Amino acid sequence: MIRKFSGGYHTKNLWSCVIGSSILLLLCIHLSMHVAFSWKMGVITGISAVSLVVFSPVENTNRALDESERRAYKRTTFLLLMGFTAMAFILFMEKYDNYL
Repeated sequence: MIRKFSGGYHTKNLWSCVIGSSILLLLCIHLSMHVAFSWKMGVITGISAVSLVVFSPVENTNRALDESERRAYKRTTFLLLMGFTAMAFILFMEKYDNYL
């Protein structure tokens, strides 16, 4: 959901997008199975969230955004990040960190 509003890199054709996205998702799933959540990971996640808010939305040459869309996308990205961060914090504090 965050990716939709924060923008990002787009490939030149569909197949490189599908293959690249699939590899990236598989890598993230694999890493999430082997990395334990800790306060260090929380700090890294926080820094990533701040950089997403600061730099989003990343525009694409195929879809230019006007100023009102940029503001709306930035606000939506911020709200989604705050919601997911709050949920992760609550899960961590309640010792449900295996759901993170």
